[in-house]
Amino acid sequence: MFEKIGVRIKVMKENERNEVSEQIKDIGKRTEDAIVEGEPVFLGEVERVWIGGMVERNGIDITKIEGPTNLSQQVDGLIGAMGLDRTKQMVSGLISKMLESRETESVSKFVDELFSKSKDGEVRFSTEEYQGWKKKAVQRMEAIVASANKLLWIIGAGDAEEATRRQGTEGIKKHLRERVLRGKELEGQKIDPSIPRWKAKDPKQNKLRVLHSGEMAMILETLVGM
Repeated sequence: MFEKIGVRIKVMKENERNEVSEQIKDIGKRTEDAIVEGEPVFLGEVERVWIGGMVERNGIDITKIEGPTNLSQQVDGLIGAMGLDRTKQMVSGLISKMLESRETESVSKFVDELFSKSKDGEVRFSTEEYQGWKKKAVQRMEAIVASANKLLWIIGAGDAEEATRRQGTEGIKKHLRERVLRGKELEGQKIDPSIPRWKAKDPKQNKLRVLHSGEMAMILETLVGM
């Protein structure tokens, strides 16, 4: 009898997880669509608060995220919010999903290598010394770190007004909006030229690792512990 009750509880929890996962995917898609449409607010207040509650229950201290635009500072913010091991697990897990790699152990070891190669406390995102999947992994890592940091910064806003303000900052324009827009362009989607875009003052600094369709949801799912 008790075994049957245990099975029912397990199934119920699995059903709940599936439902939450579908909701997160829907929010991710709507967020991407709002960015493509040039909406000033792409993460609505109801969704922001709901996700924020789950992020905190997942043990992430969003007060540690300060929203800097420097990539190494963004890494530090994530480590402060969730710890080094969990940050590496998040990054390696997302890289494996995004690259559709079954070699999760190899990806995990490579992420450990990237973190251990940090100089003066800064993790480097250079792809010059890598080829093949490792080069792609570094590119995905940059997009993951920057996007996760900025999403947590918005989620951690004290109220709706501050959340709206943060979604209109230059850092968000570069690290979230522009990554999504460039990803859509690579997929063949035309972007309204009237939408404000981020562009580096120095053309040599204009490279940016993109977010492809669906990757916003992948990051959100990981942050809430799915």
